[in-house]
Amino acid sequence: MPRAPLEMRTTSFWVGPEYFRVAGIALKQGRAFTEHDRQNSEPVVILSDAVAMRLWPGRHPVGRQVHIGKDKFTVVGIVPHLRTRDLAKDSVEIFFAADQSKWEWASGSASLLVRTTGDADRVAAMVRTEAHAINPRVTVNGISTVDRLFAEFDPFGPSRFYAVMLTALAVLGLLTAAVGLYGLMSFAVRQRTHEIGIRMALGADPKSVRRLIAGDAIWPVSVGLAVGVLVAWWFSKFLASQLFHVSPHDPVTMAAVVGVLLLVCLFSVLAPVRQATHTNPVDALREE
Repeated sequence: MPRAPLEMRTTSFWVGPEYFRVAGIALKQGRAFTEHDRQNSEPVVILSDAVAMRLWPGRHPVGRQVHIGKDKFTVVGIVPHLRTRDLAKDSVEIFFAADQSKWEWASGSASLLVRTTGDADRVAAMVRTEAHAINPRVTVNGISTVDRLFAEFDPFGPSRFYAVMLTALAVLGLLTAAVGLYGLMSFAVRQRTHEIGIRMALGADPKSVRRLIAGDAIWPVSVGLAVGVLVAWWFSKFLASQLFHVSPHDPVTMAAVVGVLLLVCLFSVLAPVRQATHTNPVDALREE
């Protein structure tokens, strides 16, 4: 029966029996709270799998007991790892049964989570009416939908701004690389115009000349792209904290960038080579 390490910082919630169903959180193991989990019953707790893995790595946590503060609780359920406070940082969650709380809810405050498919404003009015019918002294305020809360607080705002800026810089970098590659490859091929003229004068097939020049140009570019992909793959792990349910290693994006640069390389090589192979060999031989 382990004690939670002192350095483990947790986020605690006191929730009712229907919380997980209403919030759309599927339990990975065990059960949710029930109406039988009251103050005179055995204290129970539901942990996130992050807490369970720290306390009992590789073992089944449901049914085990854990000390939290001065109290002892029995684990009845495990929920997936959630981000409840900060979307950019990991947190560990512990859920307690609200009916087992030692607090007096009538003198405190609580939040009510309602799931509906109807008009949100009409449901909010119904909630106020029902709350006053149960206890006229209850004050209901701060009613809002999840969409409105996200629009107001926008937890993705800073990350979205950085994502847009990084995307813009990435596109600018890709365009700069494409323009520079095009200019470099075109210059390199034009420097070989004299060589192309000699090959054509000796009877070389234009297609074979184009393949030769294109191969010579693509080889160093391919090596550079391979090294760049490896470096980008290694550096991408530093972006993991800014991503949500997205792998920092995105092979589709990397393949797209490599494909664009290879196409730019091919186009920048084939255009001047095609022009050189269609030039009179005598004129090509005169160029230096």
